[in-house]
Amino acid sequence: MSASNCTRGRARPLSRAYGAFALVTLMAGLSGTACAGMEELLDDEMAGVAGQQGVALLLEHRMNADASGAPLASLSSCVGLNNPCKLGVKFANRAGGGGEWLMLKDFFGRLFIDGLNVDGSFNPAAYTAYRDDARFKNDAGTCLLAGCDPRNLPALQLSFTGSPGVFENDITLGLEVGRMALEYGATGFGNDANGSFLGFRIRDTAGYTTTIDVDGKVRLYGF
Repeated sequence: MSASNCTRGRARPLSRAYGAFALVTLMAGLSGTACAGMEELLDDEMAGVAGQQGVALLLEHRMNADASGAPLASLSSCVGLNNPCKLGVKFANRAGGGGEWLMLKDFFGRLFIDGLNVDGSFNPAAYTAYRDDARFKNDAGTCLLAGCDPRNLPALQLSFTGSPGVFENDITLGLEVGRMALEYGATGFGNDANGSFLGFRIRDTAGYTTTIDVDGKVRLYGF
């Protein structure tokens, strides 16, 4: 497992003309050591929250990285043999060499979601040109929605604030795995004996992270 992990989040009130749902999900840490948590809302902020408002989520998750996405110096900057920046996956029913592990080494990254709006909404009253009733049927051909009709159903709506054609930094993402290797043994996750067969990097050329603009809306319904 990786040695250092941070997850932070904050929910701020966001007014909407229609709203029936409020959902706040805090990302769980992937390693055994988590730090920080949800930021507490002040009393005057809470006083302004009404019953049918949505929320905007600000979520940050760091794995062996600082606020800029750079690897932590306290973890040898995630370089060199046997550095602690690693994530291991053990394969079931693969007992070769006492157990087989897929190890992600020199592993660090940062994810920041800036203002994901969560609102209550309703599906449109009219079909679009992309109507396909088969989307709402199971393998036996039975409709999962009444009449296979999603119109006017209440929905949970996810979106980012912004305008199409204008680039906004909705998501900041950086992820690096310097080496991947198979290690063997009951404690193979602690080994650094075999050479790498793969590595990958998601980042900008100017830093440890890159930014993503997300436009449009997603509705979840039928639950």
